[in-house]
Amino acid sequence: MIPTLYPFFFSLDKPIKRLRVIEDGAKYHLAGLNREISSAFEIQKLPLPANSPDLSPIENVWHIFKQRLRKRFSKIERPHSEDQLWEMMEAEWDAIDQRVIDRLIDSMPSRVQAIVNAGGSHIKW
Repeated sequence: MIPTLYPFFFSLDKPIKRLRVIEDGAKYHLAGLNREISSAFEIQKLPLPANSPDLSPIENVWHIFKQRLRKRFSKIERPHSEDQLWEMMEAEWDAIDQRVIDRLIDSMPSRVQAIVNAGGSHIKW
């Protein structure tokens, strides 16, 4: 917190006591000086939001991308150099239809509602 957030806090126009942070639960967030600073400035720590692949359309796009690469590499065509691998990866990425990505993004409200209905648990999509 000292080298990054502490100077940032003082550069803001808001009183430090009104700041809220989200932390990922790493042990160093709870240790010594970080805990003292948070307490001294009454920094409010918010709960970490859900970090579910169900809430991230890019996870679905990565899945499609990896499937395309597996299919391509399961045939005779395999990369023989790093440059060739990058070329193949770029070709497969570019071949993903933008409408597929748009549908994934458009499905977010119903995904969020399904997770809310499931009490925050994983959903099958």
